[in-house]
Amino acid sequence: MKKKIILSVCACALILGAGLFAWSRYAAPTKVAFVNYQAITLGQISKANSDNSWVKIYELPAEDLDKAGNFDMVLVNGMGLRVTEEQRQALIDAAQKGTPVMTTAATNPQNMI
Repeated sequence: MKKKIILSVCACALILGAGLFAWSRYAAPTKVAFVNYQAITLGQISKANSDNSWVKIYELPAEDLDKAGNFDMVLVNGMGLRVTEEQRQALIDAAQKGTPVMTTAATNPQNMI
């Protein structure tokens, strides 16, 4: 009897975990990070996206580029972007792990990721 209860609890936990994984992987809203964008530009993008609950827009400061892998896509405005080598490497690592990263208007060739 006790063995049956333990197996039932484990099966429920496994099903719940699989459901949460499937939700986060296939059905959760798309998280898009914007790096080095002006507030007015982000405001315009946010306003254009206001009726779409399936896309969430986030501002990602250059100091937090180590969190770039937590997003579904990262858009980088390269004009005037000043990052350290560690921050640049964090962005490259996120791109190599499968996060789409698009850099526009890069004035420094090293920032063209």
